[in-house]
Amino acid sequence: MIGTLEREVSNRGYSLPERTADSVGRIAPVRWCAHCCSDQRRASRVGGNGRPDHRCGSAPKAVSSDGTHVWVANQGGNSVTELDASTGAVVQTIGVGTQPQGVSSDGTHVWVTNYSDNTVTELDASTGAVVQTISVGYSPWGVSSDGTQVWVANKGDGTVTELDASTGAVIQTIGGFNDPIGISSDGTHVWVGSFGANTVTELDASTGAVVQTTA
Repeated sequence: MIGTLEREVSNRGYSLPERTADSVGRIAPVRWCAHCCSDQRRASRVGGNGRPDHRCGSAPKAVSSDGTHVWVANQGGNSVTELDASTGAVVQTIGVGTQPQGVSSDGTHVWVTNYSDNTVTELDASTGAVVQTISVGYSPWGVSSDGTQVWVANKGDGTVTELDASTGAVIQTIGGFNDPIGISSDGTHVWVGSFGANTVTELDASTGAVVQTTA
């Protein structure tokens, strides 16, 4: 068995987990925080007590509000934080997949893209409970729900995945984009921002067909 990580060593002001070896000399992979952080490239400044100063729920990456709740995707904590929209108070923090990048709430469902897992997590907006996890394209980033359909921009393979908001089932995957990151739907049109091409593509929400691309 690979030994557990129990100590942290300091290197130029950063906390770096000490790695241990198993009985045949294999080095255990770096794990920055046993509680929440799975990004192996992450390093945190050491605070006055010698511990990393990052917190679980760190590195908020995206925000979505439905008027009652505010949902925050925390890339550094592999979590989503729910806030009360009327007070800003933290209601709860929920674990999702690895490196959540995008979040979208339609008031009933909350959809979270998990970049490193190639999945989308569906949450129940009334309780925050995880409903299901759905496989989509490679490196999903942006997500937008209009209450009927959910649209996911998959940066890694240049596609957009359409989901049925009532079931989470994959309806179709549309290709031909260049690093799609941003996405927004109003129920009639879907707009996709292709980071790698400096373009915005309009899709017909009823069919997924490309209407036009604007440079």
